[in-house]
This record gives sequence, C-alpha cells and structure tokens, in this order.
Amino acid sequence: MFEKILIANRGDIAVTMIRSCKELGVKTVAVYSSADMESFHVNMADESYCIGPADPAKSYCNVDAIVCTALNCGADAVYVGYGFLSESVELSGKCREVGLTYIGPSTELLTFLADKAAVKAMIRELAVSTNVNRLHGAPKEIDIQIVADGAGNLLAVGDRDSSYVDNATRLMGESPAYALSEKTRKKLYKAAKKIAQALDFVGVGSVNFYVDRDGNHVFKQFVPRLQVGCAITEVQCRINLTKWQVRIAAGENLEFSEAELLENGCTLGCRIYAVNPENNMPQAGEISILHIPCGLGVRMETAVYQNCKLPVEYEPMLAKLVVHAGNREEAVLKMKNALSELVTEGVINNSELFIDILNSEDFQSGDYDITSYSKLISKRMDY
Repeated sequence: MFEKILIANRGDIAVTMIRSCKELGVKTVAVYSSADMESFHVNMADESYCIGPADPAKSYCNVDAIVCTALNCGADAVYVGYGFLSESVELSGKCREVGLTYIGPSTELLTFLADKAAVKAMIRELAVSTNVNRLHGAPKEIDIQIVADGAGNLLAVGDRDSSYVDNATRLMGESPAYALSEKTRKKLYKAAKKIAQALDFVGVGSVNFYVDRDGNHVFKQFVPRLQVGCAITEVQCRINLTKWQVRIAAGENLEFSEAELLENGCTLGCRIYAVNPENNMPQAGEISILHIPCGLGVRMETAVYQNCKLPVEYEPMLAKLVVHAGNREEAVLKMKNALSELVTEGVINNSELFIDILNSEDFQSGDYDITSYSKLISKRMDY
C-alpha cells in the first residue's frame, strides 16, 4: 500500500478521496488554488499546499505544479478521481517518468480512448452494440459499473439509470435501473465486461450505453475512472469504489464476487447545485445557515460547511445526496424527505427541481429517458 497520496482535486470528491485514504492508513496531501484556501479538503488532509491562482488551468490542471508538489512532499502516488486531470495523458505520463503512481487509467489506455475512430472500430469488431438505426425513440442512458484488478478478476458491480441529464451533466441516477428488463440487464453486463476485457482494463470504470424501450442498446463511451454516479453504486452494492481504486493501483486483488453485491433494494442519487431553479444561473456567496439531511440510509457527500464561501471560479456543486431503501417506493419517499431537510441559506440550491422530478409521471413509471429533463424544464418555464 502507498504511504502518502497527493489528492489532485477539490470539493466533495477531494473530501471523499481523503476519507478513503485515511481508512486505508495512507497519509494525504491536498493541493489548492488561492480561491480555495479555506476549503474543507485543505483542512482535512495531513498536508496542504497552494499550487496556483483561482484559474483551474493554472492550479488544478497545472501538471507541472502537481507533479513537483508530489515529489517535494514525498508522495508516492497522485489521485485525481474525476474531472480536471483524471483523463490526462500528460499527467499519467509524467507521473510514470518520475516514479509516481498515477491512480487511474494507464497512459496507453487514455491514448487509445482519445482516438474515437479506433474505439468505434473496436466496438464494431466486438459486436456489442445493436445498430444505431434500430433504437426506437429517445433512449435511456445506462451505466454499467466495472471493477478489475491486475490478476484478471473483472466484475460488473451494478447498473445505474443516468438519463436525467442537463447537456452532459448527470443530475440524477437510480440503481438498479428501474425499467430495465433482466434480459436486457444481462446483455449489458456481458457487453460491458467484453469491452473492458478487450481494453485490458485494470481499475474502476463504467461502460455507458444508450438503451431504448425494446432493449436495443448502443455503446456510448467507456469511462476509465470514477464518475459522479459511483456514489450511488457504492451505496447500492455496499462497496467503497474510491478505496478500491487505490487498492487496485497498489496491486491488491478483489476480495468479493458479483453475487455478493447485487439485489440490494433501491438507491437514488441527486446532484445538488447552488443554482437558481428559475433560470439555472449559478450562485456564489456565503452559506450562512446549513442543515444537512441525515438518518438511516441517507448519505450526503459534500465539502461545504456553515459560513463557507462558494468561489465564483468553479462549478457550483454543493453535494451528492444519496438515499437507500428496501424498495423504490420507500427510496423515493426517503429522497423527498432528505431534499426537504436540506437548507443552504445564503445561496439557492436546486432541491425543488428534484422533488418535481420525483413527482413526475415519467419518473414514477420509470418511463423516462434522456429528453425527460429538458421537457420538465420547459414545463416549469411555462408556469
């Protein structure tokens, strides 16, 4: 296992990564921009270093600053998670050059995945997608979670319906995908594992598909790292994917099977933003009063605290709110209660939006797709 890991990120994902490292007995190093001097992840880590100004290109995406800081503080690995440099060929390559472990996809895999034509050719050869012209109507977006170690153990550890999207941003997800038939689910698991095997993948990632109402599916993308929706799968399958990404990078092998993780009730997740729900404009400022929902089966990953300031330079994400219950009906009620308990005075959050989604006919029936969010917003604007 590593002795010290530099966390090259900010916000709630940095907090999550630091917690996971601490559970492994690994020392952590936080890096931060001048706008994040008072951020929660800075205070959580064993060591913290400023690496640049507020501009992400000059701080969190500054490869040289991150690598130099890691070397100077004696870290033996660099961990990004998702966002920023999580799919950076440059960072992965430089870490290898100087003897640091990059906790994430290999340089070779990142280079291959960047070649869209090569990926499409591989998918055609594997025959894991139906023809795109056979998709009937607007599809769902289904993610299959993949975990693989260096000894050849490859598992599909759950699926997520991530169809509620705002452009490319996933706002909400549920596991297991409610309207997915078992026949289609098995096909997707098989296809996802076949793709991961063809890529010689090692680590934690997701294979994302478009799936229509008849079960026809088309490969969308292979994501060779954590995604925001991984928190949903962690709760649903009772596994710390963030921790396992570190353990696999350290050479450890998986200690569980697919059968141990599946068939575990229902989990819902919402991505809480500081945005005005009327116009979707981001909010900056100070959170004067904060109340975090809690209770059995309620998890909120966040880096905000009372009286903290939200910088204008970054995405206004406040938290990932995840709930779990024995069935979907209970999970929906639990999420509504959790959303109603969330208070962020000083900035507006989008919790009311998710209550509208949960109350919608599309969601209640499970018959929602990648167009459902935009339709809901249009309906809200009409009132």
